Amino acid sequence: MTKFFLKLFIIFLVIIITYTIILFLINFNSTKQHFTETFQKDLKNLNIILTEPITNYLIKSDTAAIIDYVNQIGRQLEIRLTIIGNDGVVLIDSRGEAAKMDNHLTRPEVIQARDNKVGFGIRFSNTTHAEMLYVASRLETNGQTIGYIRTSYYLTHINELFNKLIKETLTIIGILIFLVFVAIYFITYSISRPLKQMTSAFESVASGNFGLKLQINRKDEFKKLVSSFNKMSEKLGQYFSEIQRQNVELRHLFNSIPDSIFLLNLKNQVILANITFYRNFSLNPENLHIDNTNLPSELINKIKNVTSSKKFDTLEFEFNHKIYTSTINFIELNNEILVVISDITDIKKIEQIKKDFVINVSHELKTPLTAIKGFIETLEEEITDDEHLHYIQIVRRHTDRLITIVKDLLLLTELEDEAYTNKLIISNVDFTILTENIKRLFEQKLKEKKLYCKINIDSDVPKIQADAFRLEQVFVNLFNNAIKFTDSGGIEINIKRNEEFVYVYFQDTGVGVPKEDQDRIFERFYISEKSRSRKFGGTGIGLSIVKHIILLHNGSINLDKTYECGAKFDIKIPITYSYK
Repeated sequence: MTKFFLKLFIIFLVIIITYTIILFLINFNSTKQHFTETFQKDLKNLNIILTEPITNYLIKSDTAAIIDYVNQIGRQLEIRLTIIGNDGVVLIDSRGEAAKMDNHLTRPEVIQARDNKVGFGIRFSNTTHAEMLYVASRLETNGQTIGYIRTSYYLTHINELFNKLIKETLTIIGILIFLVFVAIYFITYSISRPLKQMTSAFESVASGNFGLKLQINRKDEFKKLVSSFNKMSEKLGQYFSEIQRQNVELRHLFNSIPDSIFLLNLKNQVILANITFYRNFSLNPENLHIDNTNLPSELINKIKNVTSSKKFDTLEFEFNHKIYTSTINFIELNNEILVVISDITDIKKIEQIKKDFVINVSHELKTPLTAIKGFIETLEEEITDDEHLHYIQIVRRHTDRLITIVKDLLLLTELEDEAYTNKLIISNVDFTILTENIKRLFEQKLKEKKLYCKINIDSDVPKIQADAFRLEQVFVNLFNNAIKFTDSGGIEINIKRNEEFVYVYFQDTGVGVPKEDQDRIFERFYISEKSRSRKFGGTGIGLSIVKHIILLHNGSINLDKTYECGAKFDIKIPITYSYK
């Protein structure tokens, strides 16, 4: 016997029993009330029939005749008949001794009969020691009450009837339960057999046997279900094969990636990684936890910070004489951390070669350019011919530009050196004094182009810890660019404080920066508006120098891409300088 059968049987059994009990209780009360009312009517009619002879006997005071009559009626009809006097004294009772009975004037049925001619009552009788149904009627002659006639019926007869009814009902319930048991057996057998087959088939499919086909000789819904299962099994087999193929391809692709890639859960356990990761860091794939690896401590700490902060972060580190850069990203969908580590040793070597080349070339060019400039200045003093002097001045101007480029290259190379932070001369810098000095420096150029210069510094802006000379270079470069590319309007500087930082907003009303150049303006040698820049002798290094100086102060500089009236730079500098 299956669980399905037991569940179905118990459900039907509970429903039938509950329904039968409710129906039985309702019918029991209705039937009992119906029988009680029927007996009340019968006794009432009997009282009406007996009223005339009993009244005549009472008028004649023929006691013997009344007793015989009452006893005879009681025996024939199997009822109890009681004659009560006007004062409540029991005169005659067919089932008891009248002399020993209490006064009946206060009986409910007698009180009702006194007031309404007929009264009813159901209660336990002390005389017969049984529950009885009473019906009393008032006896009158010439409008005067001379007594009461009361007929009563044993309710035990009604109870016997209902006991029989209960037995018959229980018998019917038993037969119904048996029939339900038989019906459910056949129903569940017809349902459970194909279900069992399908359960076995599903288990087989779950284990990977997608070629299984079910056969069933039925024409009901199960046939459709089996047909759908066969189609589903076939489709699943196709999908599974495709997924396996794609999984193999993805696995090969994943392992062929030259970067080290691994995925962590919130407990910092490695749940997925490619072969490159295990090979580069000599790790064992079994139960890998980052605390049990030889990964650099700075990388482990960075991963833990991302795990707690749930924010993207990057790190550059050295390991086994190689240089790596890593990106650590929190994946919110699955609460996992994805780490990608790239070997940038060769890139760093190339960058260093480029830096060394720039430094060497700059140093090599510096001496001959200085000599060339000296000879050109000598020629300028000696040549009096205007035509030849014009060509000499052109050569001098370009020589000066070359010297400027060489100086800027040497400065930028120096600023890019990580050890340069130790060369910064940190002092307390007052922005009011710094900006006023810069303004006076460019005052002549501002007048020549008729440009205004507004400097707004909030009163709560404090002195900051910075290298005053390098910070001055930042403003010189920004002023120089702004004046070059602004033909009308002017320059506005707003300096504000927010918590531990000072924010400098430097904006002009010039030509601005084209959208296609906005992401590259801080790159060295990148020149926006190339034809215009050549006109003003731009080298493309100034903004790169500005950015490196700000970064050396642990700050940041960004171009405001939403500003459309010219160019606007947002600079963020900490009030207190901290060495990295």
